[in-house]
Amino acid sequence: MIEWAFILTPLLVLPIAFLFHFVGCADIAGLKDPEPVPQTEFPKPKVPKYRDYIMGKSNNPGSVRHPHIKPNANDITAYWRLVDTAASIEAIDEKGLQKGTYRTSTDPDTIPGGFIHNLPSLIDSDPTVPCRFFNGGYVVVPANDKLYHDEFTIEAWVLPGFSGNSEHTLFHAGGYYRAPFDSAAAYHGFRVFATGTPPSWQVSLAPGGDVFPSPPQIPPGETRTHLAVTVQNASPGGGSKKVTIFIDGKQTVQQTVGFSYSRPEGAPLLIGVMGDQSVPSDLEALPQPNVKQPMRSRIQEVVLHRKVLSQEEIENHVDINR
Repeated sequence: MIEWAFILTPLLVLPIAFLFHFVGCADIAGLKDPEPVPQTEFPKPKVPKYRDYIMGKSNNPGSVRHPHIKPNANDITAYWRLVDTAASIEAIDEKGLQKGTYRTSTDPDTIPGGFIHNLPSLIDSDPTVPCRFFNGGYVVVPANDKLYHDEFTIEAWVLPGFSGNSEHTLFHAGGYYRAPFDSAAAYHGFRVFATGTPPSWQVSLAPGGDVFPSPPQIPPGETRTHLAVTVQNASPGGGSKKVTIFIDGKQTVQQTVGFSYSRPEGAPLLIGVMGDQSVPSDLEALPQPNVKQPMRSRIQEVVLHRKVLSQEEIENHVDINR
């Protein structure tokens, strides 16, 4: 009898083991295994187009060093993205204050005097917009009494296509002329340009001339660069000015000049060349005015602010494009 018990016991255990294998302990006990938890896919943060960030849109600003600092579109005077189609003759102003006009030039100093179109964008978050290489062509923004201020910031993304040996002007407004309400001709305005070998960024501020004794070198090679220039009052009443150059968000040089800045009232803003007319208004009135010092670079996202941007704000403008 004992022998039969040893033989039958394993045979009784086997069906029970199979039952647990296929049904499960929970089902035997009247319970059910928990349903599998679905894997939630969290959307990646949206990085806005560069234009949206600069214009103070409320979408996620992406990764910036100073997220507590928010851009304010009210601080912008004008904003020319320069991503208009090759067929366009207008440089749209995102703020709507003053659009510019794309011009070609027959001046010997600007040969070939035009643009190379449909080049890759300088903005990572907006890769499909076309960028232009300024190859003697330029933009003229007509004079506007709301365009210039005693304190300002002007910035742009550029990809230089020159090696030095001659000067290349990025921005120019003014000259030697009789401005509105002047009793005589005088120097007015500002110029931002590349000079020297290897080339460096320099600023000229009227009426005193070049600001920096040792201007900062442009990053070597064909390198995308963010350039920002600020002009601010260094004394009460604006009797002197503090001028600063930022390259890729880093302050490189700062200089105080002991004279009052004379705004380029009545003069257009040129992007990509220096004006060479004795009467600056002729730069927009004449079909082929005298211009020189072509920039020979890709230029994009030119923003003119009516305030002095802080280094933190400028760093964010660089971070949002990386």
